[in-house]
Amino acid sequence: MTINTGDEIVKLLESLGVPFLKLNPNHVLIEEGDSSNDVYILKTGQLQVTQNFSDIVTLDTPGTAVGEVSALLGSLRSASVKTLVTSELFVIEDFNKTLSTSPELSLLTLKAMAENLLERDRQQQGVYIGLKKLRERHSI
Repeated sequence: MTINTGDEIVKLLESLGVPFLKLNPNHVLIEEGDSSNDVYILKTGQLQVTQNFSDIVTLDTPGTAVGEVSALLGSLRSASVKTLVTSELFVIEDFNKTLSTSPELSLLTLKAMAENLLERDRQQQGVYIGLKKLRERHSI
């Protein structure tokens, strides 16, 4: 039985006692262009990601992180994120510090980001050179 990386992240965050919020539908978590080191990780619910006022993706997989790229790079938020339904999200206020103190969370975060990159590439029919071969080799 293969365990989903997202499920592993949720279990780890629960075991670490990371706080989570329960938010109502249409709650804005992230505003495009804002600056913040906060990262939100979906426990339950559904999120809508928009960029330049256009819907980009709906996220509903437990363990999915939002805000991690801008937190890691120290850049402004590249998209807005809001809840579509009542949702529970873990809140990691200083993502870089948390990663530096939790090797297991660091590894799971890297795995999740790689899985997301491969999935986006699959959806775009091999836009990223080399990833198609990697997916084929690893049956992803």
